[in-house]
Amino acid sequence: MEDENKTKEQLINELKELRNSEERYRALYEESPSMYFTVDTGGRVLSINNFGAKQLGYSVEELVGQPIFKVIYEDDKKVIHQEITVCLQSAGCIAVEELRKVRKDGTILWVKEVARSIPVAGGSMIILIVCEDITDRKRMEEELRRAHDELEARIQERTAELIKSNRDLQAEIEEHRRAEEALRESEKRYRYLVETTFEGIWTIDPDGKTSYANQRAAEMLGYAVHEMLGMQPLDFVFPDDIPLAKQGLELQKERPREEFDFRLRHRNGSEVWVHAINVPIFDEQGEYLGALAMFTDITERKRAEEQLRESEKRYRNLIELTTDIIYLSDREGRQVFVNDAGYSLLEATPEEVIGYTWEKWIYPDDREKTYKKFREMIEHGTDLFGFENRFVSKSGRIIYLLHNARLLRDEKGNISGTQGIARDISERKRTEEERERWVAELARSNAELEQFAYIASHDLQEPLRMVSGFIQLLAKRYRDRLDKNANEFIDFIVDGTTRMQRMIEDLLAYSRVGTRGKPFEPTDCEAVFNQAVTNLKVTIEQNNATVTHDPLPAVMADSTQMVQLFQNLISNGIKYRREEPPRIHVFAQRKENEWIFSVRDNGIGIAPEFFKHLFQIFQREHPAKEYPGTGIGLAVCKRIVERHGGRIWAESEAGKGSTFYFTIPLR
Repeated sequence: MEDENKTKEQLINELKELRNSEERYRALYEESPSMYFTVDTGGRVLSINNFGAKQLGYSVEELVGQPIFKVIYEDDKKVIHQEITVCLQSAGCIAVEELRKVRKDGTILWVKEVARSIPVAGGSMIILIVCEDITDRKRMEEELRRAHDELEARIQERTAELIKSNRDLQAEIEEHRRAEEALRESEKRYRYLVETTFEGIWTIDPDGKTSYANQRAAEMLGYAVHEMLGMQPLDFVFPDDIPLAKQGLELQKERPREEFDFRLRHRNGSEVWVHAINVPIFDEQGEYLGALAMFTDITERKRAEEQLRESEKRYRNLIELTTDIIYLSDREGRQVFVNDAGYSLLEATPEEVIGYTWEKWIYPDDREKTYKKFREMIEHGTDLFGFENRFVSKSGRIIYLLHNARLLRDEKGNISGTQGIARDISERKRTEEERERWVAELARSNAELEQFAYIASHDLQEPLRMVSGFIQLLAKRYRDRLDKNANEFIDFIVDGTTRMQRMIEDLLAYSRVGTRGKPFEPTDCEAVFNQAVTNLKVTIEQNNATVTHDPLPAVMADSTQMVQLFQNLISNGIKYRREEPPRIHVFAQRKENEWIFSVRDNGIGIAPEFFKHLFQIFQREHPAKEYPGTGIGLAVCKRIVERHGGRIWAESEAGKGSTFYFTIPLR
């Protein structure tokens, strides 16, 4: 009888120890913010923690006995099938995957899943699955806290049942042995879950020394697990956060649960930011047994937050230093933010601007235009737009502004306001107005000069023809009746009037370039070249010249003026020849948005000092006796090219020929 009592007492003690162990591991299990499954070899759920079931929108009863594929996203079912197959091939096999699960309401939950196969009694095998919710860790922790409370109630209920059942220990000893085995299996599973969780787990004893640390906690701090045992928690706290940690340790017995961010010190001295959950542990009699802490490494998040703060500081400095108005308006157009430059430009205070629309500051004549622009922008959903309008400062000064604005939208895509930058372009506007005035004045002056040149050259021809006619008549009747000097004087007069008439005709042609030009139309430059060569046929034959060309493009141009342009440049190449026969070659190439034409000759070339006068009217490099002409031909070429929106220039070396270039824009 005495031995039997001892056996009963021994069994009761062992059961208490197992219960305490189960309570500790269940506390660890329920505090961990992860989902836990056990799955049999057929892929059916044997158990799932309450947190996991709630995360998926089910109850435990709805999932236990169901295929695990019920909560797996369709595209990921192949992955989980492969994971189960691999895990069942050998005990202790670990598989890690990131995949999607489907809640009961159809929404998607992303998780990081660790699966491991373990043998159980009877030679069978089950798969333990640990899932970390990587969609919303905060929500998972909240669910985990609620699951902990439920588990506490169930543990207390189970403990009461065990105490009651122990009254008849002898009759139920076999049942207790089975319970003992089940507790060992449960402890084994919970220990594995604690060792494979993604959080660091740390416990201290009543004396404040480390009594347990999982592998994740040791890895975070750069230690081996055995090195941490027996050390004080403050040994791992970053120096600047020791006061906060001391306060937490002093008050932990009074607080059932506490969450906070602080820094731990890595073995190499660097800081490790963690989010910690601290829970005190008491036995059934309320005696303090120590504390459990779970912490998550948030170092990267803290660094990102610091970088964000620095970035915000830099951008705020830029906003306040810029001379542009930077503003933020709500959906109704009321100002929410305006930088200092805006107040300075408007000569206003924040109280006069914030909470109001821009209406009182917009120049009256520009209000309707501005409102229309914003209405169109909102109706068409234009996210980025620009426009100009005028504001009036507090003192009445008119300010021209160039706005670049952007629509702001909320998470649902609805317009929530406007963000804009407005630059003061008043000085530019005044400059543009002044320039337009001068351009108009210059155009008027040029028109008057062209009209004057045309009238002058036209009206001069009649008296010049009369003088020329009478001089020729005088020469015919009296050449041999007067002395030798008179004959020479008559020749001078005839030659002078002839050259004067040619100059007037060329001047008339020069004035007509801008006033008598035809509208631009598609013009085949091959046909233009052929016409110019036909016009110069006699000159080409007399000088034994060779005129060639590469394929030429079609352009938008005045075909008559293009013939004149080609003819003048080819004629120049023939006129300013050397002893050898002239050779002129015309070619063109496209570059970006224009055609570049080239007319190359083998003539006498151009002296460097004459380049600056090359395209000026009546400017000649050589005497008229050597090379006849009026000095207007290249000036006419320049006017034709400029009328077409192009440029003209030349490259040459004295004695080695010249190349004239001109451009015609693509239209």
